[in-house]
Amino acid sequence: MLRDQDWNGRYLLLLDSTLVATAGQTIENTFSTGNSKRRPAKNRRYTKYKYQRKSCHCFVFALLLTPDGLRVPMWLPYYTKPYAKVHKIKHRTQAQLAAQLICDAQVPAGTELIVVLGDTAFDAKCVRAACQERGYFWIVPVNTNRVFSAKKHGKRPRVSLRIEQLPASRFQTIRLSIGAGPYAAQRRASCHRTALRRRDGTKSTRTYHVHSERSEVHNVGMVMLVFSSSKPIGKKIQREGTKLLMTNAKHLSARQVCELYSLRWQIELFFKELKSTLGMNQYSFKDFEAVESWMGIVLITFCYLEWTRRRKLADRRIDDRQRKCWKHARSYTVREALLVGIRYREHQWHLRRLKTNHGLRTLRKRYTELLSQEYRCVA
Repeated sequence: MLRDQDWNGRYLLLLDSTLVATAGQTIENTFSTGNSKRRPAKNRRYTKYKYQRKSCHCFVFALLLTPDGLRVPMWLPYYTKPYAKVHKIKHRTQAQLAAQLICDAQVPAGTELIVVLGDTAFDAKCVRAACQERGYFWIVPVNTNRVFSAKKHGKRPRVSLRIEQLPASRFQTIRLSIGAGPYAAQRRASCHRTALRRRDGTKSTRTYHVHSERSEVHNVGMVMLVFSSSKPIGKKIQREGTKLLMTNAKHLSARQVCELYSLRWQIELFFKELKSTLGMNQYSFKDFEAVESWMGIVLITFCYLEWTRRRKLADRRIDDRQRKCWKHARSYTVREALLVGIRYREHQWHLRRLKTNHGLRTLRKRYTELLSQEYRCVA
C-alpha cells in the first residue's frame, strides 16, 4: 500500500489500544478491567441480581495516516502475565508494545512524522525513547501526576495546577474547520459535515481557546505545554474543562498542536469501523492463537478496502462527483460499493444465461446443486 508514496508532507502515527469483551472463564489471555474486590457480605446478602463476570482481550494499534488520507494499520496483541508464562513469551506492557510499533513503522528516514498518543497510559519513558530513536515528534495529554522540574518551597508543583494560575488574557481564540485546512484529507469528513452550516443548525467548525508556553517537566525535559478549552474563558479558568497537552515539537504553534491532536479521533473511528463493519469483536474462540488469526483476517480485509479506495481515486475514468464520494469514503461505503458490484455481475451473468436454452439448462443445474441431495429429485 505504501509502495507509491513519495514520503513528502507530514505523516501521523496514532497510537491507542482497544478491548474486546469475552464471556467465559476458560478463554485464554483474558483479564478483567472491573473491580475484582468482593463486596461486603452485608451487600451481597440482599441483592437479587446475578452479574456475569466478563473479561476482555487487549490489542495495541498504530494507525499511520498519509498526507493523501491513506490509512495503514499496525497492531500487536497484549499478553497477560499468566499467558506469557505458560507459553514462554516475554510479557510487555501496553506502553512497551506501543514503543515496539513505533520502532517497526515502515517509514523512511528523514520523513517528518508526528506521533499522536491517544491516552495518558502511553505517556511513558519507553515511548519517548522510541520516538527519540526514530527522530519523531510526539504529542500527549499530560498526566495529572506530572510535576515541574523547578522546586518551589521544597516541592515540585504539579503541571495541572498551572491552569489556575494563567490569566484569561493569555488565551487566544482559534477556529478549526472540519472540511478545510492541511489535514482535510486525513479527516475524511462526510460531504454533509463540511458545509458551513448543517441542516440542524450546528456549525462544522470548532472553536478553541488556547495558550502555549515552554516549561521543563520533571523526567521529561524542556517541552511545550498547550492549554486548550472549548468553553469560553471567564475570569477564572476551570481545570475540568481545560485540556493540557505536552509535546517536544517546540517549533509548532498552539493552533498546529491542537489541530494535530484533534486528528487523534481518527483511530477511534478506525476501531468503530473494525468492530461494526468488519466484525472484529464477533468471534468465539477459546485459543488465543485463533483470535490472532481472526484479527489478521480482519486487518487484511481493511487493507483491501483501503487499497480499493486508492485504486478508484487513481482511476481517470470516474467523474468529479464519483471522485468526491470516493475521497470521503470509509470502510462501510467501500464495502457496500464492492457488494453492489458483485450483485451487478451476478445479475449480468443470469441475464446472459436466460437468453439461450443452453444457458437455462446451466442455470437450472447450478440452482439444483445448491439444494441438498434429498431434495434434488424434486427439482
